[in-house]
Amino acid sequence: VKASVEGFCALLRDLDARGQLPHDIYAMEIGVGSGARARLWLDQFEAADRDCGAGYYHRLRFLLGDYSPATLDTALEAVGPHAPLCSVIPIDATTPFKVLSFLRFKILFVHLTNVYDNLPFDEIARRDGHLYIVEVRPYINAADARDIKEQFGFGSTELPGVIKRLLAYGPEAAGDHEAGMAFWNRIWDALRLEERLRAIDEGDDGHLPKGVNRSPLDDVLAEAPQEIRFHLSRGAAESFVNTVALLHPRGYLQVQDIFVSSIKDYAHEFRGPGKLDGSFVTWVNGALLRAVGARAG
Repeated sequence: VKASVEGFCALLRDLDARGQLPHDIYAMEIGVGSGARARLWLDQFEAADRDCGAGYYHRLRFLLGDYSPATLDTALEAVGPHAPLCSVIPIDATTPFKVLSFLRFKILFVHLTNVYDNLPFDEIARRDGHLYIVEVRPYINAADARDIKEQFGFGSTELPGVIKRLLAYGPEAAGDHEAGMAFWNRIWDALRLEERLRAIDEGDDGHLPKGVNRSPLDDVLAEAPQEIRFHLSRGAAESFVNTVALLHPRGYLQVQDIFVSSIKDYAHEFRGPGKLDGSFVTWVNGALLRAVGARAG
C-alpha cells in the first residue's frame, strides 16, 4: 500500500509541475470489499500529503466500487474520517465504464485486488489443430447425494432447490444457521465438475469477451504450443477494456491477482479452476490481457 501511494504521489507531483494536474483528483478501488485496504491507502495518502505539504488530500475524490450495496455501506464505514472524500458506486467489475462514463479520461488511478480471478472465464483446448471450448457443469454423484439425504433429510430431487435458496437467502434456508453451514460445507465438499469439448470455428465468437474481437486470441495462439489447454479470461479482459477507457492520459490501472504471464506456462502446471472459500477461482491469462492491450493501443 505504501509503495502504491508513493507511486501515485510521484505522478501527482509531476503533473502539478507541468501545470496538468486537474483540480479534482479522482482515484478508485473496484471490488473494495470490507474497505480495509482503502482505509490503509487513504491513511498513507493523507500522511504523505501532509509530509510534503502539497494539499492534494483535500482535492482527492475517492470512489469505492463494488456490486453489493451492503458491502459498500460497510466499506464507507471502514474508511472512517476519510468518508467525506469518498463516494460509493454500485458497479459491475466487468463494465465500470457503463456507470462511470461521465468520468471518461478523468480517473488517475484505479486499483483492483483479487477481482479478476473471480470473474467469468472459459477454457479453450487446442487438439490436432482444432479449437474446442471446454463446457462444464457441476454435479454431485449419487453416493454423496444419498449420504446428504441421510445426514440432512433432503432427497436428491430437492437438493437443487435447497442449494438455490441457501445461496439466495443464507444458511437459515436449510435449517438454523449451524445446520445450514454444515449442509453447505458438505455440498461444497461433494461438488465435482463434468466436462466435454465442443468444437468452435472462426465465426463462433460467443466465448470472446464483449468488446474484444478474435485478433487478441489469434495473437496468443500464435505463441502457444500446438497441444494446449488454457483459460480465456473473458471477464478480466472485458473489465480491462472498460476500465482503461476511464483513465486520464497519464492515469494507470493497478491489478493485484494471480496471473499467468506467458501462454506457455499453461503447459507446465495446473492453473485452476480451484475451489476456494465457496467460489471457483482461476489464474488470470495475463498473456491475453497483454494482447488485448496491445490491440487497443
